[in-house]
Amino acid sequence: MFKFLDDGIPENDFDRQLLDSNLVGAINLVELNEREREITLKNNWS
Repeated sequence: MFKFLDDGIPENDFDRQLLDSNLVGAINLVELNEREREITLKNNWS
């Protein structure tokens, strides 16, 4: 499982790169994780 700061601000360079390159418009890592989970679940049930 991913470890996030309470506010979802990236702790390291890898996490910053994930957030900077996301295609779902997430503004923090918590939101990115939630949106990716929604997309994954949606695609698995289609």
